[in-house]
Amino acid sequence: MADNSGLNIGAFARRYLAASGDQERYQVMMAVRGRGGKRAILALAERLGVDGKLMWQAAESYRKVRDAKRRRRKRIPALVPPPLPNSGNREVGG
Repeated sequence: MADNSGLNIGAFARRYLAASGDQERYQVMMAVRGRGGKRAILALAERLGVDGKLMWQAAESYRKVRDAKRRRRKRIPALVPPPLPNSGNREVGG
């Protein structure tokens, strides 16, 4: 993957794994997206061992729902749940 201009994907991966719920996972994804865009989301997915396309869809659906609520739209788009990494003793380092 790309170098992502100094973005520490390992630190975000640890925060994603330590998240206690979907809301925290969405926040980590949006922080990564804000710093590196789609490439950074895909790098995070690769580090976590989850489907990159699914993670990108989850991040984009969360952004659309958040924006729709801010604009007080009547129709709120469907929210894709954030992917969960496989459980196991897989070490995520950076």
